[in-house]
Amino acid sequence: MELGPDVSTAVLNRSGDFAVVQTKASMLEVWSVRGAGQAPRRVLGPVGPLDQFGGFQHGFQGDSSTYFLANGNSIRFQDVADPDDRGESYVFAEEQQFLSASGDGRTLLRQTDKFDQEAVNILRLDPELWKRELCDTLGRDLSQDERRGFPAWLPERICPPGGR
Repeated sequence: MELGPDVSTAVLNRSGDFAVVQTKASMLEVWSVRGAGQAPRRVLGPVGPLDQFGGFQHGFQGDSSTYFLANGNSIRFQDVADPDDRGESYVFAEEQQFLSASGDGRTLLRQTDKFDQEAVNILRLDPELWKRELCDTLGRDLSQDERRGFPAWLPERICPPGGR
């Protein structure tokens, strides 16, 4: 694979099947670079622009072809080997600074501004953990008013009968 002059960095995943390319314009692309007799082809992107101060995290989940990008106000997961994969996304109301990520991209260290003070916390992308904590904290399911702040695809019942 030959890289053009607008590329600032390129990194292969562990298998050598995919390359993540960052352009000088702070955009990311993922390329399939190893196919029997096939030319390299872009499978994701361009995505960005990336946080200008480096507050983004990205990588492949272990040896898999699932790529994650935590940048700005979102975190996205996508199997780049499957052209039909629509991926999984988490979108936040505010911009985030992602300082570090676990190998699978599901636990992130992030910096946020709260009450005009910077705070660093751990974000776990674990819907089951979220569900347990919500039910333990409230002791009940969400009311209709509370549901208005959540996506429409949220299931009708989150907490088991009895609240926990």
